[in-house]
Amino acid sequence: MKDFSCYSPVELVMEKHAQRRVGEYIKKYGGHKVLIHHDDAIHITGIYEEVLQSVRAAGLDFIEAGGVVPNPKLSLVNDIIEICRNEQIDFILAVGGGSVIDSSKAIAMGCVNNQKVEDIIFHEKPVKGALPIGTIVTLAGTASEISGCCVITRDSDLKKRDFSDSCLYPKFSLLNPLLTKTLSPYQTACGIADTLSHYLEQYFTVDQCSDMTDCLLEAGMKNIMRYGRKTIQEPDNYNNRSEVMWSATMAQHPIMETGRQADWSSHFISYDLTVFYHLPHGAALAVVLPAWMKYVLPQAEARFARLGKAIFPISDNTPSRQAAEMCIENLEAFFHDIGLKTKLSELNIENDKFHEMAVRSVDQPAFVTAKPGVLGEFVPLNAEDVEKIYHLAYDSSK
Repeated sequence: MKDFSCYSPVELVMEKHAQRRVGEYIKKYGGHKVLIHHDDAIHITGIYEEVLQSVRAAGLDFIEAGGVVPNPKLSLVNDIIEICRNEQIDFILAVGGGSVIDSSKAIAMGCVNNQKVEDIIFHEKPVKGALPIGTIVTLAGTASEISGCCVITRDSDLKKRDFSDSCLYPKFSLLNPLLTKTLSPYQTACGIADTLSHYLEQYFTVDQCSDMTDCLLEAGMKNIMRYGRKTIQEPDNYNNRSEVMWSATMAQHPIMETGRQADWSSHFISYDLTVFYHLPHGAALAVVLPAWMKYVLPQAEARFARLGKAIFPISDNTPSRQAAEMCIENLEAFFHDIGLKTKLSELNIENDKFHEMAVRSVDQPAFVTAKPGVLGEFVPLNAEDVEKIYHLAYDSSK
């Protein structure tokens, strides 16, 4: 087991109508003048007036800024940073899913650093802190509400970049499963796939002497698959949605990566599918993950066999190679069960950008990969490998 330090400072509150108490939580963590950052879903969920009423009742001044889209844009972040500085904002409330929360984190950094946000995220310049952040989660899946990470897209070249720092952990996150009932079945399924991928990416590791963490991840995977299916079948069931939301949040709790180096290759391979073809992140992962597993199977047979026997109905007596192949088949079947495709060809995506996307996917900062031009540590991949994975994801029969 690798040495580790596990740190999670986020206060998590799950309750019906939690958004009605957001004002008191902002005051608890020192907020006086608040930016309420959101997307259009704040009006669809019907919580807009409830949030404003709670903030006003707490005696807080506020401004609001919307406009967030999937793959949150650097240009919007920069525009809102200037507004926040002029208005002397001291707290940021994110109301939405992962894109809103990630955008809020980038804004929070930009408000207190002399460096441009682009230089911090894309050029790894030092960061000295961020404004405090709170979140109201309206979509279960990304788990940005519990992490110190954000993902921002640069408008000029559509490059997505991860950035992590302890200053980006929210002070609190309010989880109300009722808010996810306004999502379509497809949006719900994408969040479920994103959640499952977080558990899987941390399970795929070369550090295989951390059984406690393996068991936590296996339990999380079984739970999200069980209640993910139930939520698609019974969308009005509150308990099912509660389990999905809690599984989604816990998937990125730092305890899930203790004692190991996670892989995350499939996430980076999926990024350009979201920016070039506007696929939701979860939909892209439902295609990429099985293709990646098929490609690395020769090197990962034992790990996939253990996974399959732990979370799918595969007998312990099943030979290793067969169990590994059955694991991939069962994973694809799960994605189909919740209404997602597992081939790019089924999504009417052409294969003309695969080389460009492969080159871009391995261009990651030093904290992501130890070797320039190589993605992942579980099974290291170069651009040629990634291009083959895209083709496998396009049509796995070839």
